[in-house]
Amino acid sequence: MAGATKRCGHCRVVKSASEFHRNAAFVDGLNRICKQCRAEWGNERRSDGWVAKSRTHRSLVIRSLRPDEDDPEGEPRRYVSSGGYVRLRWKVGVKEYVERYERDDSGSLVRTIRSRAKRVDWEEAARLYESGLSQPQVARIMKCNAGALSRALSERGVVIRSTTDYFPSFDDDDVVESYRHGATPEEIAQGLGVGSVRIRRVLRDRGVMRRPGNPQRNRPPIDEDEVRDRYLRGSTPKEVARAMKASPGRVRQILKESGIMRKVGRRSGEFHNVVSDEALFRRMRKVVIARSGGECEAHLDGCTGMGQHVHHRMLQSQGGPHTMENLRYVCWRCHITIHANPEESYRSGLLLHSWQSPDESEELE
Repeated sequence: MAGATKRCGHCRVVKSASEFHRNAAFVDGLNRICKQCRAEWGNERRSDGWVAKSRTHRSLVIRSLRPDEDDPEGEPRRYVSSGGYVRLRWKVGVKEYVERYERDDSGSLVRTIRSRAKRVDWEEAARLYESGLSQPQVARIMKCNAGALSRALSERGVVIRSTTDYFPSFDDDDVVESYRHGATPEEIAQGLGVGSVRIRRVLRDRGVMRRPGNPQRNRPPIDEDEVRDRYLRGSTPKEVARAMKASPGRVRQILKESGIMRKVGRRSGEFHNVVSDEALFRRMRKVVIARSGGECEAHLDGCTGMGQHVHHRMLQSQGGPHTMENLRYVCWRCHITIHANPEESYRSGLLLHSWQSPDESEELE
């Protein structure tokens, strides 16, 4: 914005853009009034003790008296504001009040300090920080604000360490290699002595797609055959869960993955032992992932190598079945490329028309 100018909305003088504060709310990105006018206006408001003409608080209208206004009749209510200054408030109507700051004989604002701030030994804080402790640790020990501690250290010439100095270093390639060999982010983080969030961030930055999680990793083992047998004999999911010492949600998940439809009514013996469409897709998804070995089967330009999505060659909206021939395990980039370039995908066999059969079409290499 070199050489740019703007007219101040207060003094009406054309000034350089550097004389205005930045403000993203305006089209030109600059404040409406210049820095000088804003400073003078703020000093006048602070010297008069008048901040706002009126404000609404819980359906109450509270107006601040101007310096040239007289105090209303009656005894005002005195209270201490959050800054420690004493304010006087008069009631002048129904849910309507006026107030002003209390001043002493010299005209200064009356301020009441209820509790004195604790004096912090900044030299001791600097010594603790130089000994190797972090700023949050020193602030917790000295019982002070972290921002005040940072300013005190800078004033005393203490070199501020970067937050990365507290983290142990490791090779990102070793993290990616360990993850591809089957280790979880939590196991890698525990071995390196870092947080699992940092490991996930490394995997994301390197373009490695995460494997589907296993919510039953830390759950105690449960006999799924016994769960299904108890349910088919007439027990409810809650009764099965109580007998097997498991949660009802886990019992319902086992029944859903097994393809057993829920019975109608609490004690009804009528149910359909038919595999639902969702349960069939869950089964075939595991088979397709095992077939691909966790790698992408499309191998298009920009492929990440690690599969993540199960792709239907014949779309589900066109009646595409959940079969081995119709399903492909692809990465997210290849999945986007397939649907973004339908003509090329139809020619290569990654997409099929509704009149084609996945079983009869040529399988991908």
